[in-house]
Amino acid sequence: MKGRNVIIICIALAAIVFLVGYLLGTSGSKDAAITEETVVEQPQKRLSSADAMEAIRHESKLYSSEQTAHKKVVISTKDVMSVLGYKFTKPWSHSNYVIPIDVTYKACIDLGRISQEDIKVNDRDSSVTITLPDPVIELTSCEVIHKDEIVDQQVFASTQSQDFFNKAVSDAEQGIWAEISMQRKQELLTDAKRNAEGILADALLKSGFRRVNITYSSSLNPDRLTVERNHE
Repeated sequence: MKGRNVIIICIALAAIVFLVGYLLGTSGSKDAAITEETVVEQPQKRLSSADAMEAIRHESKLYSSEQTAHKKVVISTKDVMSVLGYKFTKPWSHSNYVIPIDVTYKACIDLGRISQEDIKVNDRDSSVTITLPDPVIELTSCEVIHKDEIVDQQVFASTQSQDFFNKAVSDAEQGIWAEISMQRKQELLTDAKRNAEGILADALLKSGFRRVNITYSSSLNPDRLTVERNHE
């Protein structure tokens, strides 16, 4: 009798274990079916030169750091008299002026001069090549150091007008760039290029391009660049 009870108990336990295992297996299968998802990979967006233009349109001009040049403008004058049709120098009428000036330059790359013809997009690797215009050297300020001015006038020398001195300083501005050393000019250009390349690369990479190549329209000889007065 005891042996039969033991057999019955073993059969009951086996049935319970089988039932529990079956229920757990069925539950796990349902969970797997519910949580399984189909992943669809989105195709890479095809970028164009218009996309590149859109990425850089918020930037107008990119500047380098400043370079300051010092110059002394030296002016000599004398008064001329005319008597009976003959001209001669008035005695004791010579004047000498020394006007120190500090002129500040920046190299500027004008992105407004970029057109879609300057942008080449490679669809195979999503790269973009942009040809930038040559920088322009902008004269951003010209300051007269009044405390260091020197005026040496003889007793009968005429007094010159402020317009006379302004013109002399303005004329001197035009030649100062030629007097700056080639090393300092090159530093100015290198800084402008580095600044432009960093800003453009960041904007274009964020817009989806995977590689950015930047070139220039010429060899960037500093002595051949245009020097302009900044009127802002």
